Amino acid sequence: MNIFWPRLDHVRRLPTGLRGRPRRPVNGVSVKLDGEIDLRALFTADNSVRPGFRNITGTVTIDSPATEERLRRLKKIVDQHCPVLDILWNSVPVTLGLQHEPLREAISAE
Repeated sequence: MNIFWPRLDHVRRLPTGLRGRPRRPVNGVSVKLDGEIDLRALFTADNSVRPGFRNITGTVTIDSPATEERLRRLKKIVDQHCPVLDILWNSVPVTLGLQHEPLREAISAE
């Protein structure tokens, strides 16, 4: 499954915009994502290159007897309420702290 689309049980609990209508089964969901990234920044070969993805494209394939128009409306609603898409489309402040202490789980696993 993919972070951009809800699990199948979430698809069954449709947002307000699609409630009250007969439900169509969703037999399966497949997501294909592609991204363009320059790995020179990751491997510190070129500090002038951005380390993140330049773009991300994807295709969602839904196996359902629902009409294409209904599935397009579902996609629009999911896109509007997806927290992962929201952080990709909008700037989100990130604060990371640092703790320096032994990780008990890692130590006990040895």
